[in-house]
Amino acid sequence: PVPPALLALLAGLAVLVGFTLAAPYLLPPVSLAVLLGIGAALGALCWVIGAVVAMRNAGPVWIFGSLIVLVAAGALAGFGVSRLLNAGSTRDASTFAEMELGPDGKPVLPRGADARGPISKLYVTAFNEATADRRDYENAVGAMQLGTLSSPYLLEQAPQVLEHCGEIGALKEKVAANADRQAKRTAELAQTVHASNLPDTVKDGIILMIAPTGEPGEPDPAITSQNAVLDGTQALCELLAKKSWRNDDARFGFTNPADWARFREIDAQRKAAASDIAALDRKATTRFTEGREMVRDALSR
Repeated sequence: PVPPALLALLAGLAVLVGFTLAAPYLLPPVSLAVLLGIGAALGALCWVIGAVVAMRNAGPVWIFGSLIVLVAAGALAGFGVSRLLNAGSTRDASTFAEMELGPDGKPVLPRGADARGPISKLYVTAFNEATADRRDYENAVGAMQLGTLSSPYLLEQAPQVLEHCGEIGALKEKVAANADRQAKRTAELAQTVHASNLPDTVKDGIILMIAPTGEPGEPDPAITSQNAVLDGTQALCELLAKKSWRNDDARFGFTNPADWARFREIDAQRKAAASDIAALDRKATTRFTEGREMVRDALSR
């Protein structure tokens, strides 16, 4: 028959193997030192239970030898858990290393990104929600036919927009709501990234990518310029509603000099705000690219 002490030792080792396989799915991201401690403590606990149950009649060699074996095996199990967690984190970070920017300057997600890890899954969810918010805003702008205000020909064809100038300012509420939701999403993402066991360089790179226009959890700095564009658009609508304009070779002309001067003032303000938004977009592209290269460089080592 197999000695009870040996059965207890084998059972303890089986528990530690189970810990190694299950811990990556059960434990939050923790340091290697903590995992080594947890593994060693679990090995010691297995020894205590085995000593009480099956080692009462065992000799000192079995008792102390099994203690050394189980504690060492527990520490090794903790190291194994760390390696498995690191492997999972590397796959998670690969989402950001493989990301590209599309022609519109928006990120293009790699295939299967939402299945690569908790950070990737959360990012994909945030990305889809932000895309839905942006599409909702664009649909609202399109429904109001604000594009017709840029062309006398289009405005002649669809002058209805001039009856709703006062509603343009309400779009700023949608801009603010979208920005608030995005700030919350980036804050949650940054918290998840910081809690991971990824190298600091990878964390810093991902943070740049999830909040390329500012800091996670803070409002998008483009809000001010977006609101300025809307204010200018409303002012333009109200000016054109006075019907002092004419189609002057596909450009707006005015019979009233004061209205012509006001038109040029509004046009300059709108162009300045649009220029500011374009500058922020270029900054975002640069920061996004820098962050991606940081992740790629760290994962290639």
